[in-house]
Amino acid sequence: MKVDSRSRWHYRIQSGIFLLLFLVLLVLVAWLSTRYSLTLDLSNNQRNSLSTESSRMLEAVDKPLQITLFVSPLNERRVLLETLFQRYQRLQDKIDFRSLNPDLYPELLRQHDIRYDGEVLIEYGGQSEKLSQVDESAVSNAIQRLLRQGDRWLALIADQIGVSFLPGIVVDPGSRLMGLDRIDFALVGEYPRHPVTLNLASMSLFPQALAIDFFGDDSWQQQVFLQSAPRSWNETGDMRKALARGDNADEVSGPFTLGMTLARSLQSDAGKLQEQRIAVVGDADFLSNRYLGNGSNQDIGLNLLNWLSHDDQLIAISPRPAPDTQLDLSPLQQLLIAITFLLLLPLGLIACGLLIWLKRRKR
Repeated sequence: MKVDSRSRWHYRIQSGIFLLLFLVLLVLVAWLSTRYSLTLDLSNNQRNSLSTESSRMLEAVDKPLQITLFVSPLNERRVLLETLFQRYQRLQDKIDFRSLNPDLYPELLRQHDIRYDGEVLIEYGGQSEKLSQVDESAVSNAIQRLLRQGDRWLALIADQIGVSFLPGIVVDPGSRLMGLDRIDFALVGEYPRHPVTLNLASMSLFPQALAIDFFGDDSWQQQVFLQSAPRSWNETGDMRKALARGDNADEVSGPFTLGMTLARSLQSDAGKLQEQRIAVVGDADFLSNRYLGNGSNQDIGLNLLNWLSHDDQLIAISPRPAPDTQLDLSPLQQLLIAITFLLLLPLGLIACGLLIWLKRRKR
């Protein structure tokens, strides 16, 4: 077919229009990518996405939430941590995330008492929480605690719940094994299953504690969360003299209840069913400044306050296994893959090239 100059101009104009429209389309797609994001998690068990519990919790965020990650460029977990917080940011546009090199912001480190590389500061509604051990469960629970703002009402009603204390002081000779020069300390190293003692990993120390005896009615649901060792006893003699188990008639051997919780259902004046919670601990000094930093004492105190104020229902996120991280092949399968990629595929490409060359040569 003969192509004249007019046809060539038409062809050039059409090509130019097509190129212009194509460039406009690319610019439009690039602009849309900055305004909207689309993420697909094709991994097994959706382990590269936030859990359903975390996604549901983020729906309650109604004010700006600031997440600051203090991580150095040399930290091997930097990419993983930044990726984790970017997942939170994608699901909630009120989250402002920033990753800072701690070496460049010494004033912020002093202001927020940041001590570790990889520590995270979460701020919401004028309150803040710091995390040194960071994973999805810890981050989601910290955000949920910040969402639970408002006053909490706690009261002391010990005279009305049917609790008494055994005579004497609980002593534990095992305290000498911990380097203490006194035995009037009760050491707790094993904890019954309870929300207050969940995830405690170290011992706690209770100086001159009293053993608890409960004689209340059956309307209370009773749970023990602190218990002394079996080798302990309640010493009723003179603590300044040599002590021995059973040298007084009213002394008995442990284990003793050092901490217990009571719960029951009550109906409010408005007809709403509510749960009343009470905690009894046979020692008040374990939260004093002198003993607060020993073992898990501080964690027990904080967990007690959370439990009493009904703030113990935190998010439990189970780790999702990754069954597709390892590929197991039989010897036959390995041989077939090697033959396919090392022999058949190269030969096929060579054959296609020769076939195309022969066809072009015959023209």
